Amino acid sequence: MRNYIFRKGLVLGIILLFVGASILPIVSGDEFESSFSSNINTRGDRDQIDQYQRDIENIGQIFRDNIWVAQSIKPIYTIQTRANLVICKHGSPPNDALISLRDSLSGPDLTSIAIPKEQIPSYPGILWLEANYDDVQVTPQQTYYIVARTTGGDDSNYYYWYGYNGDPYTEGDPWYSLDYGVWWGVIYFIDHSFETYGRENLPPFAPTIIGPASGRPGETIDYTFNALDGDADDLRFIIDWGDSTSETTDYVSSGDDKIVSHTWTAGGSFTITVKAEDVFGMQGPVSTKVVTMPKNKATQNSMFNWFLEIFPNSFTIIRQLFGY
Repeated sequence: MRNYIFRKGLVLGIILLFVGASILPIVSGDEFESSFSSNINTRGDRDQIDQYQRDIENIGQIFRDNIWVAQSIKPIYTIQTRANLVICKHGSPPNDALISLRDSLSGPDLTSIAIPKEQIPSYPGILWLEANYDDVQVTPQQTYYIVARTTGGDDSNYYYWYGYNGDPYTEGDPWYSLDYGVWWGVIYFIDHSFETYGRENLPPFAPTIIGPASGRPGETIDYTFNALDGDADDLRFIIDWGDSTSETTDYVSSGDDKIVSHTWTAGGSFTITVKAEDVFGMQGPVSTKVVTMPKNKATQNSMFNWFLEIFPNSFTIIRQLFGY
């Protein structure tokens, strides 16, 4: 039964390719660059090229409405930052192209972004389009999927993801679904044209702590925490107040202040310990600040009352000594 389903899926995939080729006539080789590269890393980001297949010819897969397509990859960088794809449109697809990254074809998107339909060239236009989705953490050398889909469209209005014959990308394969991503089939003899970018994750720097070094028990005191992240990722602060209480703040942008209030209920010396943690769980070094609280007056009064109970005549003697 499984072999039958596999053969059926493979046949459907081949049919889909031929349908695409019949709608999009073959363009002569001299109209396509066999090794077309995008402008790598022109934005000045720290990310680097990760996986890619840059060869292009007039072969690929249609995606519209119920027809979704994908390319499997095996990234080497821990953080995936963006992808570049070669996509064109036929006719007038009604909605944007949605590009996402998944760890399984039928699972949820790990990250995604829409490429506006106005930015996508009409066939036979060749243009590398950037899918600058939110950075996402992955497990290097595991299989992930770049998924392309849209809503709406028909046989005359759809998107087309270019590729190249002969399985040039050996770490993955193109996939297709005819039922909105429920069931997927693989095609072994082509690969899509794509680039992915990634980076390693750098930890945050040690935070600064701005606030008073002393106070009174029961007084609420504000402290300002600030830290820079090595990759400018959002971060939060993990704080130990030194009095058996701790808390973790909400995330803030790298370099932004976070004001946190605290109240010590007893006198003594307390050490604030804080470290920053980025959105991917990478923690930086610890910073500390010593805060001193004078002895509580209520405690002093209690000791004075205890003294008077033991020595009831002492107050009269003290008055006489100091001339009160």
